[in-house]
Formats: sequence, structure tokens, C-alpha cells
Amino acid sequence: MRYISGNFMSATIENSLLDVFKQGTILTTHVFVYYLIGLLGVALITMVIAYFHVKKVQVMAKDNQARLESLVNVTNTAIWEYDIKTDSLQVSPYWSKMLGYHKGTFDKLDLDSYRILVHKEDWRKFERAFDTVKSNRDVLYNLEIRLKNYDGDYVWVKQIGNVVKRDSQNQPLTISGFQMDINDQKTIEGRIKSSERLMQYIIEHNNAAVAVHDTSMNYLFVSEQYLKQFNVEEKDIIGKNHYEVFPDIPDKWKKVHQETLKGKVFSNDRDPFLRTDGHTDWTRWETRPWYKEDGTIGGIIVYTEVINAQLELEEQLKAQAEALHTEKMNAEATLMSIGDAVISTDNKGIITGFNKMSEAITEWKAEDAIGTPFESVFVIINELTKEPFKSPVKRVLETNKRVELENHTILITKNNKHVYIEDSATPIEDQNGNLNGVVLVFRDVSEKVRLSQNLSIEKQRLSRVVESTADIIFEIDKDKRFISVYGRGLKKINHTAEDFLNKTVLEVFGKSGKQRDIAYSHALNGTTTTYQWDYKTKDNTLYFEATISPIFDEQDAIIGAVGITRDITEAKLKQKEIEFLSYYDHLTELHNRRYFAQAIAKYDSEQQYPLGIMMIDLNGLKILNDAYGHNIGDVALKKVSKVLKTNASETDVIARIGGDEFAIVVPLTNEAYLDDLKDAILNDIQKTEVENVTLSLAIGHALKKSHNEAISEIMKAAEDTMYKRKLSEGISARNNTIRAILKTLTDKYTEEKVHSERVSQICRKIGEALQLRSDEIAELEMAGLFHDIGKISIPDSILEKPAALTHEEYDIIKSHTENGYQILRAADEYSDLAIDALYHHEHYDGKGYPEGLKGDSIPLNSRIIAVADAYEAMTSNRPYRKALSREYALNELKKYAGTQFDPKIVDVFLKTIAETLENEKLKINNGKSH
Repeated sequence: MRYISGNFMSATIENSLLDVFKQGTILTTHVFVYYLIGLLGVALITMVIAYFHVKKVQVMAKDNQARLESLVNVTNTAIWEYDIKTDSLQVSPYWSKMLGYHKGTFDKLDLDSYRILVHKEDWRKFERAFDTVKSNRDVLYNLEIRLKNYDGDYVWVKQIGNVVKRDSQNQPLTISGFQMDINDQKTIEGRIKSSERLMQYIIEHNNAAVAVHDTSMNYLFVSEQYLKQFNVEEKDIIGKNHYEVFPDIPDKWKKVHQETLKGKVFSNDRDPFLRTDGHTDWTRWETRPWYKEDGTIGGIIVYTEVINAQLELEEQLKAQAEALHTEKMNAEATLMSIGDAVISTDNKGIITGFNKMSEAITEWKAEDAIGTPFESVFVIINELTKEPFKSPVKRVLETNKRVELENHTILITKNNKHVYIEDSATPIEDQNGNLNGVVLVFRDVSEKVRLSQNLSIEKQRLSRVVESTADIIFEIDKDKRFISVYGRGLKKINHTAEDFLNKTVLEVFGKSGKQRDIAYSHALNGTTTTYQWDYKTKDNTLYFEATISPIFDEQDAIIGAVGITRDITEAKLKQKEIEFLSYYDHLTELHNRRYFAQAIAKYDSEQQYPLGIMMIDLNGLKILNDAYGHNIGDVALKKVSKVLKTNASETDVIARIGGDEFAIVVPLTNEAYLDDLKDAILNDIQKTEVENVTLSLAIGHALKKSHNEAISEIMKAAEDTMYKRKLSEGISARNNTIRAILKTLTDKYTEEKVHSERVSQICRKIGEALQLRSDEIAELEMAGLFHDIGKISIPDSILEKPAALTHEEYDIIKSHTENGYQILRAADEYSDLAIDALYHHEHYDGKGYPEGLKGDSIPLNSRIIAVADAYEAMTSNRPYRKALSREYALNELKKYAGTQFDPKIVDVFLKTIAETLENEKLKINNGKSH
């Protein structure tokens, strides 16, 4: 049990009074007072009627009467008596004090006056209970109701009574009873219940997964976390069999389930769970049966929680939970014996009275305590300092004033037990005002203290949980004002809890909080609501999802609402990214082919005719990619997209529909507009360059004027026009691109320009010496000029490196032959030169690259370029060395004739060309021509 309903009155006193009321004993008011005081432990004064004078008896009676009235005044129990015939209610002075009124305010009441004090929701309950007691001899009046105190607030009291006087016809004349203040207990119980409801809500939304099954293992209920953890939908599993939903479940679990259905409980604090992706989660799980009202097993409950990062904390919480359980069990046992105790002393502090509850609390027997100094029996210390408190009896005897124990008072019992108590001590005076002794009324409040401590610990635990969460947890009252806000998520929106407290969401966020304000209203009307909202920071926008649910009190009245807010920014941005990628080209940020197809379908209607379709192709993109890499090709595509966006109107749909293909959909247009748009695009593209290459576009367009024309035919017509222009303009564009690439290379590296020109001249001389045809000589000369164009793709750091190349760098250098081949073969004018460039580093003995060709299988032009290239390179300056002498270069050609070089070409070169080069001053001296 989490708590036990009831109050802290003495079980012994209450039971004794109930026995009296149930017996129907008719007592006079005077005798009833004597009887009550006797139950509280004050020694009864026996009236000795024998040999003494009547005057002496009267004096003794007055003295005893003063002592008894003093005891009644200090007890925490109020006495009342109701006269049915006169409709008058008499109460003891403590009755008024209990409600905070001045002494004597309610010495006498009728039921109409009493009704003003009773809470309107409790009046009918009071009337029914009172009428039942009046009409039924054996029924005891026992009721908990709320009465209005002096400040206008209502406090809980417990009233017990019965008919104590009847007439000759057995009709009730008088009802008497007593009243106790139980407001503290009711307040604590309410707080505990509220805390439990709030904890239940948070548990439902924490990381634990809960599933409830019937005896056939069909799903009856699953928590939200269960759905997420096992990636299922509630609609797909509720009502279905567990083994149908998870057909691959191991037999181990089936055995556990069947044993649980027999009444057994299984659990594991650290159990590995292997997921389908190979990842292992450590889990804490438990299966236990649940029972129907008739006590039979109705099914099982399965609880699963992933505890990867929480094992150590779990162990701590487990230890705390066990300790708390032990404390609760102790508290339950203690609660059964809690009540008021009364001890009286004489004016010297010697105990003269000791009731049953005093025995129970102090563990002293009355016969042992009476006659003993009060301080020997009643030992109290400060809970915090462990220092002894001064005796309350001594304090009263010294001051002749009523005193109350300080806070944190602990009573040490006879058996050295420590008991938390609350008490008050009051002087006993005779009719002349002389101090005759002290009466002490106290109660064991250990359980009350423990409940308060547990509540404080529970609040701290709850506070730490919600403060550590990455979410935002908040609670609002019935006026939609924040009463608590927790969580690290507050930092994301640059707020603290203090920014929210006692404010509405509109006061915190202004107009942007309107949607949330509506959700709060739904929750306060009893509806759990999930909603999304966003928060704009200086740099970006954050997206949140929240759920808010109502909170109920003991009477199921809504007293507020609690909500949890989660950051879903990452998921939201991924969703937007997916949507963007679905309809946009990530490189150019134009619409993609998918969107283009949808736009065609959308605009293909009578309302959009005439509908224009423009098809566009970027000439020479492959050459740019081969020469400079795809990064430069991407730059060209971006520049084309910019030109298209600059010239098209806002209503036009521009899309990239292929690698180098673009399209524009133009609704409600005409031929003149399409011609003007094409001219504007071509005019701008002629001014656009990438790496010295002027970009070129082939454009075709067509117009759909009615629904009788198929849109596919219109698109085909536009494509046909585009391809015709690509054929006529593309050749020129590609040739220009090749020349631009060579210019870029030679402008960037002066040595390469000189080298290409010299190799071209030497090739022409060798061709003439070999008596080739004039057209063959011209092609050979051109091949010598373009043979190293592939070096445009080699990094500068390698081409200009002054030291020897690494193996990796040399492999990169060797790729220039294939790069040159790819560049040259893309242009019609230079396609024949591609083979010559590809093989000019092949060796006559087959040990060259890129394919290891041998002898005459190497094209003639490539063999000629190899000799010219080697001679020119040796006699020119290089980043890694100075130019070698003419004699050295000629000797190298001789040396490697037949291995690296074609021996016939070397022979021709040595006999005819070398001397000619010397005579014509064509040799290279320090990298400069003369």
C-alpha cells in the first residue's frame, strides 16, 4: 500500500468510545466528561464519602473539577453535544480553536448556523449520516467532512458520535461525540496521489515499453514507447496474437510467457537483445500475470526498457526502491498504532497520570511510570543536532505558560527507540490559580514525517528525472499558467524555467503561441492533444512536437495539464531535404526530371495553351570533364542554370532533365516570346567562360496550341530542332574548346608552349625527311602541337615539382596520354590526332605505356613524336634540371635506338635533321628560342 487512509487519533481511545456509543449507555454531560478524561489517562478521583464534612467534600470536588476542565482544554480532540429537541449544538473550546476562531465563538449553535460552516458538497452526506444515527439505535455516527475556518478555507475533520440519551419511548434526545483535525493527513494524501498521477503520465512517455496480453497472448494494450521500440503500428497489433506479429520469436520467450500465465513472474535486469541490424541492446524486462476481479489470471504484462547507458543508475535506483519498500512496510505497521497520548504530573514534575497510548509510544508501563520523575520517562532530543531538548514540563513549571515542542523533536523510548512526536504541555491550576501540575498531550508522528520525507525525496527524484531529460516537461494550472517547467531542452530556445512561471504561453511567445494556447484549452477540456510548433533563433529554425494531457484530482475534476515537448528539428530537416531531393537537382538547384514530368502533365490543359517547350543542351561538357575534371564541368552547369534563371520568367518551369540537358516549360506563350527567350539565353551564354572556354548551347523549341496535339510530339519536335543545331554548332564549339584548352595549358606554363611548338616543328622536319605527303606532314605537325594536351588535367604541384617524382606521382603523369586521347577524340577536327597523342610514349621494344605496343604496331606519327619529344625535352630547361647539351641528347637517341625509339627514325634524325636544326638555330637554349 502506498498510504493508508485515516487519521492519527488513538486507535485505543477511538475503539473505547465506539464501544460506549454502541452500547447506548445514557450518560449525563458531567459523567461523560469524567469518562472521557479517564480514557485519556488522567487518574480518576474517587469521591470519598464517609467521615468527612460536606464542606471538605465540596472543596475537593471544586479542585477536581478545575483539573478535569484543564485536561479537556488542552486535548487536541474537540467535544460536542447536540440537543435534538432544542436544535442546539454545544462544543468544547478546542472546537473553535481547531477552526481558528476566538474562544467562545461557537459555544452554542443550531443546525442552520452549523450548515454555514459545512462545505456544500459535504452537507447532504452529513444530513444522511445524522438522520441514520437518530433513527437507528445500533448505527454509529462516523464521518469525515470539511468545515470552514476563520480564514475562509476549508479544513478536514473526523467526527464520531452516537445517541447517549433517549426518552421513555426510546426516542433520541441527545447525540454526543468528539471531533479531530485530520487536515494534514488529507493534504499529504492528496499530494501523494497527485504525484503518483504525474509520475504515471511521465512513465507512460519515458523510454520503457509496456505491452498487455490476454491468456491467448493477444495484444490488449501497448505503450507509445513499445510501438517505437519495436517499429510497429498500434492498429497493426492490438487484438492480434503476439506470435503472429513476431513469428521469429525464440522458444525461450514462449516458455516464459506460458509459465507467467501459470502465475509466475520472470524478470532480467541485464539481458542482451540482438536487433535485426546486428546491434545489441541491453534491456531490463519483466513478465507478470494480471488478475481479474474474481482472482483468476487474465493475461500477462510485459515490460521492456533499454538500459544501455543506465545500468549503473539502475542499480542505484533498485537499491533505493528496496529501501523505500522497507520504509513503507515499517510505516504501514507503525501507522496502525499512531494516536494521542496524555501524561500528567504534579507541581514537582512527578508523573501522576499515564494513559494507554502513552504506554504504546514510550514503551513504559503505567504502573512503572506513575510516581517517576517526568524527565526519566520522557527523553527528547533534536533530530538534527542529537542534543537533548529541555523538558517541556520544566518549562511550564518555570513559566506557568503553555509550551509546544520544537520542530525535529525525537522521543527516545524505554527500549532506546527513536520516535518523532508533536506535543504541547499546559499548566494545571486550581480554582485559585495555583499551579498544581502539568498535562502533556503528544502523538507519534513518525509516519507523517516519513511520508513528508518520502514526498520530498519523490519530488526531488521526479525533479532530477525531468531536469535531466533532453525534452521540455511542463505543467499548467486551470488558467493555463505555467506552474513548473523542466528539461535541458529549454537551452535550445534560450529560455529558463523562470521565464515561464506564472505566465501563459501567449505572454511568453506572443502571437506565435496561439496554436499552443488552443491545444492547452483542449487538454483542460479533457482531451489529450499532440501538436507541432517552431522556434526561430538567430541562425536557424527549430521544430518541436508536443503532447499535453489533463491532470485530475481525487474527484476526477481537471485541475491542470502536463505536457512533454520534443525537438524534432533533425527529422523535420531530413523530411524537407527528402522533399527537396525529390523535385530538385542538387547541383543546379533547378527542378529535376521528375518535377518536369509533373509540370508537363499539370500545364497540358486548355487554360495554359499555347504551351511552349524549350529543349537545351550544353555543347562540349564531356571535353570539359575530361580536361579539367568533373568539378569544372559542374561549374559550367551551374553557370548555364544561372543564365536560364536570369532570362526565364517566374511562371516558367526550368529543369535539368539529364547530364547536359535542360528544359523550360512556358505556359500561355507564343513563338515570338520563345524566339526572344532563346536569343537572350544564347547572347548571355556567349559571354560566359569556364577556364578560357566559352560555353555553347544548342536550343530547340516547339509550341502546343490545342489539345489535339500530343504533348509527346511537341517535346520531340523541340528535341529534333535542338539536335539539328547541336550537329551544326556543336562541332565548332568542340573544336573551339580544344583550342581553348591548349591555350590554357600553354598560357599557364611557358615551357609547355615552347615545348609544343618545338616538337611540332621537329615533327614537320622529320616528315619532310621521310618524304611524307603534304597532308600527312600537316597532320603530323598538328599532332606534335597537341601531343601533350592531356597535361591540362595533371595537378600543378606535379608538373612544377623541382625534385624527382614519386611512383604515385609518375603514375599520374603517365595518365596525360589517355586524358589527351579523350579530349581530342571528342572534337571532329582533332579526332584523328587522338591516337597519335595516346601512343607517343610507347617504346619500340614494347616496354612503354599506356598499352605496351611494340615496333610497327605503334602508329608512325606516335613514333616520330617520341623522338622529337625526347630531343626537345633533353635540350630544354625543366623544373627539376637545366637543359642538357646537344651532343648528350644525340648520344641518348643513339643509345636507345631500337629499344625506346624507332631506329629508322633516329637514323633519319641524326643524318638529316640534327644538322639542320643546328644550322637553323632551332635548338633550345635555357628554354628560349633563337
